[in-house]
Amino acid sequence: MNNHSSNIPVKSPIFFDSSCFIYTFEKHPIYHDLVKPIFNMLSENSIKGLTSIITVTEVLTAPFKEKKDELVEYYLNIFSQTPQLSILLPFFQTSIEAAKIRAEYNFNTPDAYQLALAKEAGCKSFLTNDKNLKKFKRFKILILDEFMTSSPL
Repeated sequence: MNNHSSNIPVKSPIFFDSSCFIYTFEKHPIYHDLVKPIFNMLSENSIKGLTSIITVTEVLTAPFKEKKDELVEYYLNIFSQTPQLSILLPFFQTSIEAAKIRAEYNFNTPDAYQLALAKEAGCKSFLTNDKNLKKFKRFKILILDEFMTSSPL
């Protein structure tokens, strides 16, 4: 595997999309080495990370479905015991902003909520691998594939 330790220009606070957690903590063969250094920065308190309850749901679904109780506990520990990681909750105003984002960009509801929450929290960057989100211009959308030194499989 290639070392991708510093080629993603992270600005704090950074919003982590669901795939980032899966890639890192389930050791994805392509993206793990790219995302892990950013999570290291989070654990070293050099950046502030944000995600949402939508991420919690998306990340836990497969482990629950596959009855991987240890992985469920692992994720729950990450979400609850990482001091520099905040789990954002939507409010009424969030739903209005998400609707505006859906109307303007035609994103699905979970993505619109993720972006609305990141916007409300003042995120400087949003780390994802969903190229469709690049259309959103209110803060920097960082697409993992754009930082690969070699093409993914």
